[in-house]
Amino acid sequence: MKKAVIFDLDGLLIDSEVISHRLYDELLHRYGKSVTVAEYARDYSGKTGVANMTNVIARYNLPITVEEGLTWEVAREKELLQDVQLKPGAAADIIVMDYKPFTPFSDENIDGHMIFGMTGRQCQTTIAAGKTLMLDRKLVGIDEEAENAHILEAAKKLWGDLNHRKY
Repeated sequence: MKKAVIFDLDGLLIDSEVISHRLYDELLHRYGKSVTVAEYARDYSGKTGVANMTNVIARYNLPITVEEGLTWEVAREKELLQDVQLKPGAAADIIVMDYKPFTPFSDENIDGHMIFGMTGRQCQTTIAAGKTLMLDRKLVGIDEEAENAHILEAAKKLWGDLNHRKY
């Protein structure tokens, strides 16, 4: 069971594009070919691994299958990620979830767990731009009772306006 998962969905925590370019360039070097950073950025950046591997194999006439290429890529990526450091000055947004899945949880289905299994109720800690906003399910630096009272009054006004009545 995974103890922690860090998502870098927009490349702000690590410079993942440099790693991705290196992966494809290393693969191509095995066959006497290469891809420049500019070519990688133009043709492959932001696309799925399957689409990229399919395109690389076709464009460079590599004598491997997509499955073989992806298997090599995943193994090599794990090696490269062992020593990756956070970007200096990265203002990471992080949440810590108390998530106990009721179905198998793996690299292949993590997206389904994120979309259908994880909810706000499981969030224990939230950090945005390096600032802790919630710690152990307690809001930090916010008067929760005052905020709830303000929200309730705003909701009463909204529902009153929508239903033409006073709450």
